Amino acid sequence: MTLLGPASDFLPSNMLDSLEQLRLLVNHHAFEKRSVTLASGKQSDFYIDCRKVSLSPKGGFLIGQLFFSAIQSVASKATAVGGMTMGADPIVTATTVASYIGGNPLQSFYVRKEAKQHGTGRQLECSYGMTKSNSVVLVEDVVTTGGSTKKAYDAVTKAGHSVVAIVSLFDRQEGGATLVKSLAPYYALLRREDLS
Repeated sequence: MTLLGPASDFLPSNMLDSLEQLRLLVNHHAFEKRSVTLASGKQSDFYIDCRKVSLSPKGGFLIGQLFFSAIQSVASKATAVGGMTMGADPIVTATTVASYIGGNPLQSFYVRKEAKQHGTGRQLECSYGMTKSNSVVLVEDVVTTGGSTKKAYDAVTKAGHSVVAIVSLFDRQEGGATLVKSLAPYYALLRREDLS
């Protein structure tokens, strides 16, 4: 299948084979045509669970390479990468490992849904090298309405960081891109139309 999504517009040509491998993994292991009620309450004719791929050895490897490559292409001055826990966690880890191997290490952070009610009371959990006022890239596994991206964006900017780009593994193409694009430049590796 030829990729229909715009990822080839921002990924270097040497990454397109990796993107196709990832598309095949997602299509085979994370995508199901069936009726499902989404967290937003909307009905959908397909279900996708990208964690089945992002938590796998090959999927994690491909995701790390592709997200790091995308960040180098669209936000080369970024110093950190992170996103809303739980879906972004394996993407963040894979990306930071790939960035270290690639010689341009990115710091990392996770955004909790709510601030901790004990201990430090933090909503952001950051790597030891992350300081105030970083230029960050937010990552998502799936964008549907954009609500979790907005929540992560608000927490990150409240903590004093600047969001320079948002990259998702999968965009359901159900309207969330509009909200996400209003926050920062937005890039999706795969979209609904890329799967069968």
